[in-house]
Amino acid sequence: MNRSTRWMLLLPLVGATATLTWLSSIPELATPDLGFTWQDKFYHLVAYSVYGVAASIAVYGWLPTRALTTQRWVVLAIGCAFGGIDEIHQSFVPGRDGSGYDWIADVLGTGLAVLILPRL
Repeated sequence: MNRSTRWMLLLPLVGATATLTWLSSIPELATPDLGFTWQDKFYHLVAYSVYGVAASIAVYGWLPTRALTTQRWVVLAIGCAFGGIDEIHQSFVPGRDGSGYDWIADVLGTGLAVLILPRL
C-alpha cells in the first residue's frame, strides 16, 4: 500500500473525530426520545461503533495485516482515549456533562466495532 493511500485511510477517522467533537460542543443537545431510560448510552454506543469502524479503517491501513490482534487493541485504545477526552470536553460545555457511564458506553461501542468488523 502506498503512502498516499495510507493517508487517505485516515480521512474517515478525522471526519468521525470532527463530527463527534462538534456534536459534543452543542449545548443541551436534543436527541429523539426512544422510550427507554438509558437511551443516551445507546446513542453513545452507536456513535462510537461508527467511530470504531473509522478507527479500524485507519489502523488497518497503517499496521501490518499479520498483526490483527495488535490492530484491535490499538483501535480500542484510540476509542478509549478519545471517548475520555470527549467526556472531559463535554464537562466544559454549558448544558452538558461528562459521565463515566457515557465513557463506558463509548468504549463498548468501539469494542463492538472491533469484534464485528473483522467478521464482515
